[in-house]
Amino acid sequence: MRYFLWVYVANILNRFRWMGICLARASLPVLFLLYLALAFPNVPVYAQQVHHYINMTWLVYGLSLLVIFVPSEKFILNVLMLYRRDVFLRESFIAKVAKLIKYFIMQDLLGKNYSEGIYRKLVNNKRIKWLCIIVYIYDTYRGFAKALRDVWLLLTVYFGFVCATWLYVEFTGVTLYYYHVIETSIDWIYAIVGFLILKILFVPSFSAIKKMVGQVIIHVLKHKFGISNLEIKLDAKLAKYEKEGADND
Repeated sequence: MRYFLWVYVANILNRFRWMGICLARASLPVLFLLYLALAFPNVPVYAQQVHHYINMTWLVYGLSLLVIFVPSEKFILNVLMLYRRDVFLRESFIAKVAKLIKYFIMQDLLGKNYSEGIYRKLVNNKRIKWLCIIVYIYDTYRGFAKALRDVWLLLTVYFGFVCATWLYVEFTGVTLYYYHVIETSIDWIYAIVGFLILKILFVPSFSAIKKMVGQVIIHVLKHKFGISNLEIKLDAKLAKYEKEGADND
């Protein structure tokens, strides 16, 4: 009964998350249009009303981004399946029978001492919690990736407007009441272009970074479970046998 209650709660939470993503994606074009409504040489008479709507839209946008931190239905179901599988492999009747057969063969027939199984060595509550945290971080990342999918398009349009306005002011000398915003945006353009130049020249690509991180994780896991020491011993044994073979030749 508890499992089906969690499934129901996960479905309801997923709807709130979906609404948050939709509101976040819809708020950005609305903000762009509201700011564009203020883009006149002089302050419009309706500026105060538009600023009120802008503040309300920013509030809705911020709250919708907070809703994305709610776990998705897929994440909750995966965590439930992970814990149910762990309980089944540890405490179910079939698992107990399998352990009994294993202990009978290993201790009574082969005379070996008790040792934990591979599953108990690799999986414990702490590692399961860390796995859930990592999966939750990835789930949240996917939610923000969906919500911010249109940001690059809006930023491109905005910086195009900024560049066009800056050129218009430089050529005509027109005075705009919001020109300080244009100057600040131009400074940001310089900073972003400079960063991209440095990134292209000195920072490796994302695929290369992913490969390096993967190699580091594999090395840490091999050291954690003693595989590195086993490889050293194997290399020493192989070198010994090869040396003995060369001496006999």
